[in-house]
Amino acid sequence: MNVLHAELNQDDKAAIATIDPTKVGERTWNHWNNAIIPERISVQQKQEAREARQAERERLLKLRKQQEIQARLQEQPRFPVRDGSVPDDALAQELAEERRRHEAHNLSYQKELKALRQEIQELKGEPAPNDRSYSVQSYERLTAPPPSRTSGNSILPVEVAPAKSMPTATNILLDVMSAVADKFRKVAHGEGREGEKLRDATKQYIQEHEEDDRQAQLKIFGKELKVGEFESLKEPEKTRKGERVKQISNKRFEDRWAAKNA
Repeated sequence: MNVLHAELNQDDKAAIATIDPTKVGERTWNHWNNAIIPERISVQQKQEAREARQAERERLLKLRKQQEIQARLQEQPRFPVRDGSVPDDALAQELAEERRRHEAHNLSYQKELKALRQEIQELKGEPAPNDRSYSVQSYERLTAPPPSRTSGNSILPVEVAPAKSMPTATNILLDVMSAVADKFRKVAHGEGREGEKLRDATKQYIQEHEEDDRQAQLKIFGKELKVGEFESLKEPEKTRKGERVKQISNKRFEDRWAAKNA
């Protein structure tokens, strides 16, 4: 108040106003001088950080794809690679039996397809029904129903829809495609007892092959490998141990084959 009074009265002898930080409610501007300013990031550093993030994203994407491929391969049936150690006579006999089975399925499919074509030709040869002729005959043939308490005397005849309608080309095509797809399913997966035997044999074959791989991994690595663990090995250790696992798996398959055909 004294300072303001001195300024208003232009009193040059008045004391200079001072600011006491201990008595001022707001902080002074000196705290801005103590703030830590981060270092300036150059354009080259930003580019290097951007490239590092891009490389990390690509690495994670590649790793995820490898894991998906490994999971898909584990779900699919895995068949061992047969070399020349399996007897040629047994392979030739199995190939001939498979060829005969395929020819039998193919012959059955040709017969069914021929019968379907004949049925289509017969359907195409039938005359199309005439709705007008059906309507005229129904009007001439039908008489009015007897009167009732609710309807009274009614002289209007009831029109009857055609008993049989001409099949359209779309329905014929759908029937043919359904029959052909059914035949293909029977050829690929078998039918009845044969299909059950084929599924059981395939399931047993997959289980045996997975057991061969597991035993080979236990013998070479001392444990069962996890997904992606084999791919993390470095060369030439990866190739050498992979060939060793394949040899042990094939040897177990050959011994099992020889025991079954003994």
